[in-house]
Amino acid sequence: MYYRVCLLVVILATTLTGCVITGAEAANEPTSSTTSMPRTIAAMQPKLTQTLTPSAAEQLFGKPDEITGSGLLIYVYNMANGQKLWLGFSGYRSLFYAKVRNSDGSMQDLPLK
Repeated sequence: MYYRVCLLVVILATTLTGCVITGAEAANEPTSSTTSMPRTIAAMQPKLTQTLTPSAAEQLFGKPDEITGSGLLIYVYNMANGQKLWLGFSGYRSLFYAKVRNSDGSMQDLPLK
């Protein structure tokens, strides 16, 4: 009986681990854990250079709201106005591309310095 109770506790704990939602996630607001920079394309675009790395992006903009990609490492940052900034890196090397996904789903390339 003790074994079954312990097993149940372990299963419940591992199942509920991914279910925690922070206040910002619940409100669907962009987060910025390490910087006070506003989450706007205009504020972030001057920092988008060909030498920007994923670790430098996290230092400048905070942790991304999403990390995705297959072959590329793509950081997605939610903007205050509903847009999303997509930063594509070739692994952990420098920035490959920057794009904006508008709220209507359209994509726009951003120039890199």
